[in-house]
Amino acid sequence: MVSVKKELGFAPTSMWSLKKNPLWQKLIGDRDYEFRYQDSESKIPFSEFNTAVADGIIKIWSKEGDMILNPFMSRGHFLFIGRELGRNTQGYEIVKEYCDAVMARKIEIENDPKWNTECSCDIYNDDARLLKFTEKESVDMIATSPPFWKREKYRSCEGQMNDIQTYPKFMEELGKVWKRCYKVLKPGKFIIIESNFFRHNGEFVPFMDDIKRQMVRLGFIQIDEIIEHNWSYTARGMGMFLKKGFTPKSHAYLNVFQKPPRMDNDTAVILDERPKRQSFRDFL
Repeated sequence: MVSVKKELGFAPTSMWSLKKNPLWQKLIGDRDYEFRYQDSESKIPFSEFNTAVADGIIKIWSKEGDMILNPFMSRGHFLFIGRELGRNTQGYEIVKEYCDAVMARKIEIENDPKWNTECSCDIYNDDARLLKFTEKESVDMIATSPPFWKREKYRSCEGQMNDIQTYPKFMEELGKVWKRCYKVLKPGKFIIIESNFFRHNGEFVPFMDDIKRQMVRLGFIQIDEIIEHNWSYTARGMGMFLKKGFTPKSHAYLNVFQKPPRMDNDTAVILDERPKRQSFRDFL
């Protein structure tokens, strides 16, 4: 019997310190001129996800033949790696230029015989708050990293959540994404969200906690939290951070939530009538 560590390529503890997988970097298309800066003049970055982390998430919380969804597709990490691992995949991206770049890479992959293209890989230039091309309870796993509001730059466009000026309104709109995710996810299946805390104008923003609160209120059950070491971290400017009384962040969090398994007719409760789950913050 193959050990879990050998199967995954690492020991899946509560702290992951994984360097990018070279094979998956080739699959995604590690070309800065095309992906990192879609607009060479304004230098708007195209967000990147650790390919080894994506590999681990896919292998642990899904199985071959499953449908994987990423509502914030970025460079298509979960789509392309998931398909290579025998999963069907769907991704949404609001920025047309980003979506076009991922679609171009998909065509390249499908014309290269060394990659697995047997499973479906659907790319939609559309709003994650709607997920209108994804049917109710059709998804086996959702994995994503949402926009970090003003902490990162994204190309401005109609429907771009990062254009929202206030944090409360941004979180209200992000909550619509999670609500839609609840509807399309199958009962008993998982959603994995990479997030963190951040600072805006020097103020500490509890982004991760706010997401957790939204998820629990929708009915998700949090079952795990993993610390992910960020290998792209640099020590530059550390002294400046320390003078202000805080440390630069070299990690992120993977929060794992489960949609409750479907109950039988004798114990089922209508979602809208079910009491909202309480979190420890409700008692503070």
